[in-house]
Amino acid sequence: MLKIEKLFCNKFNKLNINNEETLFYCGNFFIDNKKKNQKILKKFFKENKSDLRKLDQKINGFFAFVLIKSNSVEILTDQVRSYPIFFWWEEDKLSISNLVEKILYKKKQLNLDKNAIGEFLNLGFCIENNTIIQNLKQTSSGSFIKLKKIKNKWKIVTQIKFNSLKNFN
Repeated sequence: MLKIEKLFCNKFNKLNINNEETLFYCGNFFIDNKKKNQKILKKFFKENKSDLRKLDQKINGFFAFVLIKSNSVEILTDQVRSYPIFFWWEEDKLSISNLVEKILYKKKQLNLDKNAIGEFLNLGFCIENNTIIQNLKQTSSGSFIKLKKIKNKWKIVTQIKFNSLKNFN
């Protein structure tokens, strides 16, 4: 069984897809030009076998999705990262939230990531999923991330940056 601490603010909605999959989501979005509602989301996930990556081809708007499955966690964010998602793993436990302070508040000790601090000082931001705090990661804009527990450690197994011009063809 996966140990996942879900620390979402009350803006996030919860939708049980089935017995093994739960979706947390927020934002204003359209799927196939139909305004969001739980019935449309549930139908989409049933038709697409809970493949969150396929949602990117059909969705417009401002959103963040976190799909918790029996053996993985999938995250999808919009093109401007309207709702950033942060995650922290240590040993076999994953903490995930849209508010970084909810994760950091629960941690006893924080260590700075010297490489990420160097990136931030030189570029004004951290590259990829890095933050200036070790073990704390973040989503980038317009991306899909799949986290999976492998040999009792959480790892990013898939990361895709989506084409921001897909809806302008």
